[in-house]
Amino acid sequence: MQKDADDTSEAAIAAAVANAALEGIRVEPDEQDLIRKHQRGELTRDEFLAAAQALAAGKADPGHV
Repeated sequence: MQKDADDTSEAAIAAAVANAALEGIRVEPDEQDLIRKHQRGELTRDEFLAAAQALAAGKADPGHV
């Protein structure tokens, strides 16, 4: 990705994180990294969704801190 595209992506993530925070939702750094990988084309849509589901399932585990 080019620098301008990186800056735009980072600004978009920052805005989304801020908007989520207004709703009381925290977007964790590992979740943001997953979004970045998808935006850079490192993950297909299906890979992204599977990884997001696995991440969410791990956080739903009662043993997760």
